[in-house]
Parts: sequence; C-alpha cells; structure tokens
Amino acid sequence: MQTLDYIIFWSYLAIILGAGLWVSRSVKNLKDYAIGGKSYSAFFVFATLSSSFIGGGFTTGLAEKTYTLGIFYVIALWGFSLKEILVAKYIAPRMQPFSSMYSVGEIMGSIYGENVRIVTGLAGALVCAGIAGAQFSAFGYIVHIFMDIPPVTGLLIGALIVVSYSTLGGMKAVVTNDTIHFCVLIIALPLVLIFGVYHIGGVDALFAHTPATAFTWSVASVLTLSAAALSLFFGETLVPPYMQRLLIGKSIQETIRGTMWSGLLSIPFFLLIGVIGIIAFSITTDLAPNLALPFVIQTVMPVGLKGFAIAGMMAVIT
Repeated sequence: MQTLDYIIFWSYLAIILGAGLWVSRSVKNLKDYAIGGKSYSAFFVFATLSSSFIGGGFTTGLAEKTYTLGIFYVIALWGFSLKEILVAKYIAPRMQPFSSMYSVGEIMGSIYGENVRIVTGLAGALVCAGIAGAQFSAFGYIVHIFMDIPPVTGLLIGALIVVSYSTLGGMKAVVTNDTIHFCVLIIALPLVLIFGVYHIGGVDALFAHTPATAFTWSVASVLTLSAAALSLFFGETLVPPYMQRLLIGKSIQETIRGTMWSGLLSIPFFLLIGVIGIIAFSITTDLAPNLALPFVIQTVMPVGLKGFAIAGMMAVIT
C-alpha cells in the first residue's frame, strides 16, 4: 500500500471516532441514549439498518462462499432480503404500541411479564456480545492483511473505537456512524466491482473465465441453499440490533419506509458482493477463500481509491 492509502484509512477511523464522540455531547437522557430521541427520518433508518446487516458475514463471508460454491449462494442471502421486506410490511406497522419502549426486553416484558423480560435481556446481551466479538476479530484480521499490523493489535484498535463512541453516545453515536459507513460503502464496493470487471477484461471475460461449476446446481446445493436461506430468514428476524432500529423512527411511516428500502437494497448489494467473489476466482484459483474480497481490493484498486475501499471494508465491521 502507498502512503496516501494509509492516510485515507487512518483518517477514516479518526473521523468515525471523532463523529461518535461529538454526537455524544447531545445525549441528555435515556431516550436519547437508547433510541436516539426517536427522531430519525426514513433515510437514517434505512442507512443504519443497511450498515448493520452489511457486516463481515455478508461481505467477506459472501465473497468467500461464491468463490468456493458459486454465484448461486447469493440466493441464500436473499432469504435475509425477503425477511427485511416482510418486516417492513407486517412487523414495523405494528410497532406503535411499543413506541415508548427502549429495548426488545422491554417489549417482551410488556407482553409476557418480568421473567421473560429478564431472559430476553440476557439472551440479547449474549447475542450482541457474540456479534461484537466476531466483528472485532474480523477488524483485526483485515487490518493485519492490509496494514501488516498484528491481528490482536488491530482487534484492540477496532474495539476501542467502537466501545468508546457507543458507550458515550449510545444510539445517537451509532446511527451517526452507521450513516457515514453507509455512504462510504455505497460508493466503495461498487467501485471495487467496476475496477474488478475492468481488470479481468470486461463482462464477457468474467463469464469466460468463470468455470461452469460456479453456476452448477445439484440436489446437495439446493438443500444447502434452502437451509441457509431459511436460517437467515428466521434467525435474523428479531435480533436486538434490528429490533432496536424499529424504535428510532420519528413516525411509524418513516420506520416502514426505511426498513423497506433497506430490504430492497440488500438484493442488488448481495449480488454485487457475490460477483466480486467470482472476480477473485477469475483472477486466481490459488487463494484462501476467505481472502477473496481483500484480494480483489489489493489487486485491482488504484492508489487512493484502494485506501477508500479499505475504509469501506472497515466500515462493514465497525
């Protein structure tokens, strides 16, 4: 990497930390901290939801799967997209009775009682701790690949940044940084796709270099695909990070629109990431599959834009 790329990368992390700390000054009460004052328009609901699901598993993980299993694996991720669209249609409109509540545990407690509220809170904390741990680990790994920094050091840097702004600023800081992440991602990852297709010689070359096995269907692949799609459909539906974002809209209609936009965006986004995995396979078949997305960024992106693309990768895991 060139000096300019390093500057862009570290500047992005500084901006994220600074923005989170700056927004934390406006947190005055529990409502501000837990649900951002319930003041967000559809765009911010859309941005924070999209930034939340575009995590390591839905980027580096998806590129890895399409590198090894073929482009059909994208369809499994569309189970998540369908889930988000149905949430917008059937669950978000029914959030009005819970508009004064701050958490999933509080919602469950209002329906099923105090014991269920406690169990839901503990379960949610464990789920979120697991998600955060996986994301911090991915941050350390990616920083190691691009910056040659020890993974543990990278993990600690990522954890320090996220814990600092989220602890002090709560949901206000999270939504602010999610919106910044989203704006970077929506530019950076399509650029990676464009430069990747250009690098291998265009769309025709992409199909020509991709082995037939990448598009092969079998009974085993259909079963695997169906299981993965159902897992994403049911397993991701009401997890705390997504439910919390159903409580931050300034009106139910804003929440519905933002959630629907996020679900619709995920369809082409997952396809985009899947094609990047195929591009990595088209460039070389001698690659650790989990390196598919970082490899394409390292290989095809020019100086300056490479730093921006790496910042985009960091965005998905911070």
